[in-house]
Amino acid sequence: DNVVGSYVQFAVSAPAAGNATLTFRFANGTTTSRPLSVNGTVVDFPSTGAWTTWQTRTVTLNLVAGVNTIRATATTAGGGPNLDSLNADFPPPPSGGYQAEDATISQGVIESNHAGFTGTGFVNYDNVV
Repeated sequence: DNVVGSYVQFAVSAPAAGNATLTFRFANGTTTSRPLSVNGTVVDFPSTGAWTTWQTRTVTLNLVAGVNTIRATATTAGGGPNLDSLNADFPPPPSGGYQAEDATISQGVIESNHAGFTGTGFVNYDNVV
C-alpha cells in the first residue's frame, strides 16, 4: 500500500561482520522519486519511466556476522517503488596466511638475515634442544 511505514523485510546472512553491498532491483513508474529508509539510511529510488522498467540501486551497510534484518521502509505517503529482489555482496574473507614472526614463540628468535621470507622476518630455532 502507498502509506508511510509500509516495508519489505529481508533476512540476510553475513559470513562475517563488516560492510556489505546491497543491491535492490526495483521499478518506479511514477514521475517522482520513491525514497526508502534501509536500516536507517535513506536511499532514493528515482523514476524508471514505467512499472515494467527495472533498475538497480546500491547501498553499503555495516552488518554483523550471522543473520541481519534488512528493512526497506516507505518514507512518504506515496509509498515505495516496486521491489523485485535484493542481492547482498560481501567482501572476501581475509587470506588464511599467518606470519610465524607474529605468533607466540618458544626458544626461537625472529630474524630477517636471509632473503626470500614474507612478512617482516622468519623464526629461527637455532637448534635448541
